[in-house]
Amino acid sequence: MTTATTEVAANTAKGVSAAGSSAASLPFPANIIAIGAAIAAAVALFASIPKFATGGVITGGPTSGDKILARVNAGEMILNQGQQSRLFEAINSGRLGESGNMSSTITTRVRAKDLILTINNELKSQGKKPIS
Repeated sequence: MTTATTEVAANTAKGVSAAGSSAASLPFPANIIAIGAAIAAAVALFASIPKFATGGVITGGPTSGDKILARVNAGEMILNQGQQSRLFEAINSGRLGESGNMSSTITTRVRAKDLILTINNELKSQGKKPIS
């Protein structure tokens, strides 16, 4: 979401809030209808804000100056463009940090029922019959 879009969203939310407040002074049942419309507009507005719970790159707006709002949870990390580039290079080159190379081996076990669940989910997404 661009900075301009963020500002429009914030201003719209303020307007919807003001509309809901002023609707309370209308006679019944017009006040209920107006308040409901204000709430529906606010819900639609906030539903349109992009979400990044599974990750992603924020596009649009300036690349510096902290102009885009972000909501994060404990344990999450925000990297600027330079940090992202260095991390990407470190991952691709096999080195992490400046102390040299880092290599590792990862061993994992997958349970049969997890494989069957994965296969069935894929078959379901293709409209095919799951396996038993």
